[in-house]
Amino acid sequence: MFSRTAVVLSFLAVATSGFSVRPSAKNTVQDAHEQLTKKIRCWEPIEENIAGNNFSGKHTLSEPIYDLCSYMPDPKNWNKGYVNGVDMDSDDYTNVFNFFQVTHPRLAMLNVCLQESHSFEKSHSLLLLPSPSMFSRTAVVLSFLAVATSGFSVRPSAKNTVQDAQEQLTKKIRCWEPIEENIAGNNFSGKHTLSEPIYDLCSYMPDPKNWNKGYVNGVDMDSDDYTNVFNFFQVTHPRLAMLNVCLQEAFQFHVAGRPSQTSIRCLCKRDGCNLPKEFTTFLDFNKLPMPETSF
Repeated sequence: MFSRTAVVLSFLAVATSGFSVRPSAKNTVQDAHEQLTKKIRCWEPIEENIAGNNFSGKHTLSEPIYDLCSYMPDPKNWNKGYVNGVDMDSDDYTNVFNFFQVTHPRLAMLNVCLQESHSFEKSHSLLLLPSPSMFSRTAVVLSFLAVATSGFSVRPSAKNTVQDAQEQLTKKIRCWEPIEENIAGNNFSGKHTLSEPIYDLCSYMPDPKNWNKGYVNGVDMDSDDYTNVFNFFQVTHPRLAMLNVCLQEAFQFHVAGRPSQTSIRCLCKRDGCNLPKEFTTFLDFNKLPMPETSF
């Protein structure tokens, strides 16, 4: 949760960059709706992005000239990120904008985060966005054990991450699910099992109050329209694959003067990709080819 201290520090960061700041009287949903059609300010490094430049780590808010802002976590350090305003000619952002076109008055999209894998060599893959701290050997072993103890025989995949994602793109997949049925009044043990290969997408949702805990399930395709999500996975480049589409949304269930509730949901498309571990472990696990499983 975002503490009052963090809010104050964030305001100070803006204030020291030469801007006058004050807390907004709007809730998050109202704020997102009102800014949807405006040009926006983005945080950028104070140095120009020119090869050979040394970056001081200082940033400033741009003029209101952008349609999207970008944040990319450092691949080796989750506590560090790279920011800029988005050049709309650098890529096709149609699918991103489709997510922001929410018409419900009590719902707003806040962030669209994409975890991708790029294979620049025959057997090497690199994560670009988002990417937490590097995945340790211990975490890999524990993840394999999590699958093994659920009654499956597992072995490391011989494929790289891009190959794995592309090969599973058109298959039905297994997803992690709680062992108890989702029925009102059920007490959850915290134990999970891999489903049969019946799903098109798996879901991982970090607990809003504790990112060391996540909720997982296979996705019921009748529960929503997932067209925009599938569009992201339809990557045609042979050395590129989409691993996760993570959406941060705001909901306004209470009266307008009350704070909005927010949630993050990640959707992935490989066997067992929604590992029921900490959020950063889940993201790191998806850097890898999924373990090959059999009964």
